[in-house]
Amino acid sequence: MPSLKTTRRSLLPLAAALALPAVARAASWSPDRPVRIIIPFAPGGASDVLARSAAERLTVTLGQPVIVEARPGAGGNLGAEVAARATPDGHTIFFGGMSSNAINQSLYSKLGFDPAKDLAPIGMFIGIANALLINPGKHNFADMSSLIAEARANPGKLAYGSNGAGSVTHLTMALLCQAAGIELLHVPYRGSAPAAIGLMGGEIAMMFDGAPSATQQVRAGTLKALGVSTAQRIDALPDVPAIAEAVPGFDVPSWYAMFAPSGTPQPALARWRQELAALCVDPAFTAMLARNAARYMAIEGEAMEPFLVTERARWAVAVRESGAKVD
Repeated sequence: MPSLKTTRRSLLPLAAALALPAVARAASWSPDRPVRIIIPFAPGGASDVLARSAAERLTVTLGQPVIVEARPGAGGNLGAEVAARATPDGHTIFFGGMSSNAINQSLYSKLGFDPAKDLAPIGMFIGIANALLINPGKHNFADMSSLIAEARANPGKLAYGSNGAGSVTHLTMALLCQAAGIELLHVPYRGSAPAAIGLMGGEIAMMFDGAPSATQQVRAGTLKALGVSTAQRIDALPDVPAIAEAVPGFDVPSWYAMFAPSGTPQPALARWRQELAALCVDPAFTAMLARNAARYMAIEGEAMEPFLVTERARWAVAVRESGAKVD
């Protein structure tokens, strides 16, 4: 799993390495009409903000308008299916992620598409850490080790909230329970905001939340972060340890990637991979990522295949251990 601690300096050679082989191939393809980027979640969320920031730059470099089209529903499956069935000509791109391209095939009993066969990976795009939050006025654990010790002493008694059964925050906690050898009580909410209200009210002892929103709560002193879900600490919360410091090997960022409908011509895929590689050295884009506690994760298309195989296997275990299932 690539770490979110990657620096812009270290990405420069990688961006060049990804872009240069693609230049000759990419010259044979350019969009001849507006391009759409389909996101599988509602406007206003992290994926929407990130996709629209990318679209602004891509509109300039591609020479055609790049339009972000939100197709929310079914945990990301609706948007993924629309993208998978689109004409594979390079003019439709899917802004997918962990839910739509790694988790849902284990979580849902039926899908209208096959994420492994119907969507071709262009490249890894963005990684965001999740922060483990507590309410210090209700459960003031000193650190991750003390939380784990309490959970082991009282199995199934400490409750945690999530964005809903089968959500990334639910399954990330399931992986933590497995890695730390603890048992917690799951309380699903309908979104991160209701879960945060439950945490502040003492209904639950802890919850995972994405770093962009968690950082605001921590800086305001409303909630306390015990750890972040990535292998290393993140710049947005430099004093918050990585959970891996107490649970060795734990590294579970939320990630976003770009995909194209299977059958998209190689020259079009090459051009899109070139554009993604260039994004990581664009000052305005990297500044936007820093403001949102996110980092560029540079994995080129073909290298994503083994990554996705590993991710799907990992989340299949998390789904099975959690008992979550959606019909």
